[in-house]
Amino acid sequence: MTTLERIQYVAQLAFDFDFEEYLKRTGKKVIILEVDTIQKRFLPHYGHVSSALIERVNESYEHAQAGFTLDAHLVLSLKDNTALFLFSDITLNSNPIDLDTIIIHELSHFMVLSRNEVQPSIEAYKLGREIYDISSPEYDEITQHTEDYCRLLAQGCINYNEKTRNFRRNADAAKSAMRFDMMK
Repeated sequence: MTTLERIQYVAQLAFDFDFEEYLKRTGKKVIILEVDTIQKRFLPHYGHVSSALIERVNESYEHAQAGFTLDAHLVLSLKDNTALFLFSDITLNSNPIDLDTIIIHELSHFMVLSRNEVQPSIEAYKLGREIYDISSPEYDEITQHTEDYCRLLAQGCINYNEKTRNFRRNADAAKSAMRFDMMK
């Protein structure tokens, strides 16, 4: 399964969302960059990524395990309406369950930014608050891990875990999704 197929698969499980249909409907393209943590540079992973673009993004290399931006075309001066996913080599080479939870994390950013509505359950409200409290709320402006975001992530993890049973508890799935951002 390619990384884009994995993103589509996880979007369906976590949010009952057809990511492929969204891309067709909106005409949005996707590029995925891999973070080479040894060489400290970005590499093309999926989509049309020119060598000039790679050169440009490598000028401002910053270590990350994962990331997402809905409007990469604005940030990177691309002509096509493009979303960008970023995954480190460590994340891409982790076991599929760990990769899935990081995809849920990044898809939660996507769902918020693209204004796709998901109604959180009572459990997601509670779990979202717990996640928010341990994710350094003082950095909300940088991380975009607001309370609403954390509730959405919690709901995605609950849905994913109820369908896959990969974790003993839904909270364990949410903690896995936030493992690079837990500060307490």
